[in-house]
Amino acid sequence: MPDELIIALVVIFIAGWVLFALLRGLSKVAGDAHETVSGLFAERRAQKFEKRKAQFARSVKFFVPNRLARAESELRRLESEFQRRRAAATWVAKQPTWVAKQPTWEKKPFPRQPFFPKRAFWHEMEISEIDSILCPDPVPWQEKESAILAQDCSYPADAPTCDCSEFYETPRPTLQLEEATFQVDEAAVRHKDVDRFFRQERTQVEEYNRQRLAVISQYDELSRQIEIWNREERERWKSYVQASTAMAQEELASFRLYAKKYSEECNEQKASTSAILRGYQLGEKDHVIARIQRILGSLTMPSSVPRLWDVDFDHDQHILIAEIGLPDIVHRPPGEDCPTEERPG
Repeated sequence: MPDELIIALVVIFIAGWVLFALLRGLSKVAGDAHETVSGLFAERRAQKFEKRKAQFARSVKFFVPNRLARAESELRRLESEFQRRRAAATWVAKQPTWVAKQPTWEKKPFPRQPFFPKRAFWHEMEISEIDSILCPDPVPWQEKESAILAQDCSYPADAPTCDCSEFYETPRPTLQLEEATFQVDEAAVRHKDVDRFFRQERTQVEEYNRQRLAVISQYDELSRQIEIWNREERERWKSYVQASTAMAQEELASFRLYAKKYSEECNEQKASTSAILRGYQLGEKDHVIARIQRILGSLTMPSSVPRLWDVDFDHDQHILIAEIGLPDIVHRPPGEDCPTEERPG
């Protein structure tokens, strides 16, 4: 009895396992078949959907531009450039940009012809000074005199000017961004068909236009800030130009006074030199003496030669008498420095 029971249980177990495997295989086959059938039905529905959509597509038109990303990138660049330019233009080394500066100009004194005055003192002459005494001046008086008479008495420097920096407005951004469109021929397509077949396209158009309005709003705000900045900056620039012009006028007045003094000194030297030369050529005593004194006063001599002279002119005889002081001649015999010889006592 127990052996039969065991055999029966084994047979039941084997039969159950075989039945379970069979049911499992049938279930997998049924699932695969269901998936295949479902896929076929889904593909058929999709084909039918696309076919119906293609029929309505002639009555539904939509357009979505592709410049939105580029416009957003350009907006970020313009904002960064405006902030950089405003920071650089407002403060440079913690100083405002539009600061008036005093114009500069060069002060050149008039190069008057030097005349050495008379002097009654001198020192003992050295042998090295002989050459400088015997050699004539490299530029004779006639050339110096001609240069004085031909001299241009205009001041040889440029007048100060108001070199104000130019003002350039920060350009305002321009934006050409087309609107996305979604158009439906309502006579050919019902609203429920539009919602069913073109919902994704209409949502894409609406999202693009929403983003487009946001970008346009940011552009308008940036343009408003730039307009305010340009207006304020122009007013600061106008004040800077006025202050710079006032400084330039002040410096120009000083320049003209200095240039006038320069020209007056130059013309005075030319006039006196011309008058002395003309009188000398006519044999007028005062002018003859004056010209000879100028010649003597222009000579370059070492300090061992006294600058003493006395000039006279006989107008009737046309004889010029010039007495010129010369250094004293001192004779110093060569000394002997001979060693003494000590004799033994």
